[in-house]
Amino acid sequence: MKIDVGLHRCGLREDDPGLTTLIQRITNNARLRFKGLLSHAGNAYGAKGAEDVLQIAREECRILGRVKSRIEDLGAEVTEVSVGATPTAIVSDFYEGITEMRPGNYVFMDMTPLRLGLIDADRISLSVLATIISVNQDYMIIDAGTKVLSSDMGAHGTGGGVGYGVAYSVEDFETKRYPLPVLKLSEEHGFLKRNGVCLPIGSQVRVIPNHSCPVANLADVLVVMFPQGKFETWSVDARGCVL
Repeated sequence: MKIDVGLHRCGLREDDPGLTTLIQRITNNARLRFKGLLSHAGNAYGAKGAEDVLQIAREECRILGRVKSRIEDLGAEVTEVSVGATPTAIVSDFYEGITEMRPGNYVFMDMTPLRLGLIDADRISLSVLATIISVNQDYMIIDAGTKVLSSDMGAHGTGGGVGYGVAYSVEDFETKRYPLPVLKLSEEHGFLKRNGVCLPIGSQVRVIPNHSCPVANLADVLVVMFPQGKFETWSVDARGCVL
C-alpha cells in the first residue's frame, strides 16, 4: 500500500478514512496478500536545503511508523516498510522500522542534490559529452538538445536551478572552472551561456544534467570510465521503455 508522505501525487494519507476499509478488503480477499507499506518522499526535491531534506526524511519514517501501528491494530501483519528518494537517501539518519531503501538515481546524482547542498560536484558520475557546433554573440551551441538532455528541469517539476544543466569544457571538467549554463534547448541543440568564455567550434564539453534519470533512459549506451583511462561501453537494455 502506497502512503502519501508529502508529495501529494499517489497514495493514501495517514489520516485517510478509507485506509481501514482498504486493509479490510485486502485481508478478506483470498486472492490478495497484504505485504506492507511503500512511500516516496519526492517533496524533498523541492526543499530549501539539506536541513529541510533531513526533516522530510525523518517525518517520512514517523508517518510510516504510525500507519504501520494502525494497520497492526486492525490485525494485519506489516512485514515490509519501503522508502525511496535520492535526496533523503543521502542525508537520512533515522530508519526505525524501515526494511527497504530504494535510492533512485543515487548511483549517478545530478544537479538537483548539488543545488540542495547535499553533495559536492565530484559526487556526480553522469555527464553528457557534446560538441560545440556554432558560436554567436549570445551563445555557444552544442549538438545535444531535448533528445539527449531531456526537457526536465528537475524531478517532479521542481527545477530551482538555472536552465537544463551546466556544461564545462573537457579540460575544465575536473576543476569545474568556467561553468556554462545550458539556458535553452531545442530538439537537437543546446544553448550555452557564454559567461565571458568563447570555445572554438569543434570543442567538446561535458554537461551535468538537472535530472539523470531521463538522460540515462534516452541513451542507447553508456560509456563507463575507470581509473587509468580504461573504459567500457554498456548497453541500456531498458532504453525508452515505459512500464
